Amino acid sequence: MMVRPPQQRVDLQQVTREARLRCKRVAGNLDSIAQEREPLLADPRTTFIELVLAEMEIRAAIELMQRSYWPVI
Repeated sequence: MMVRPPQQRVDLQQVTREARLRCKRVAGNLDSIAQEREPLLADPRTTFIELVLAEMEIRAAIELMQRSYWPVI
């Protein structure tokens, strides 16, 4: 099966920078949870929000990579 090139030109350096920034945000969100001794007992709402934000950033980075590096077949 052959893969078609993207419909529009993609700036791979820009995509890579954006994916790297998203990964840094995820690491920051999860690091704040990891640093606390009992994050769920201290502030469960903040912990939940941090986890949801991390998940959203990961999904956005995956979609970004799929759109730019692996176009739809």
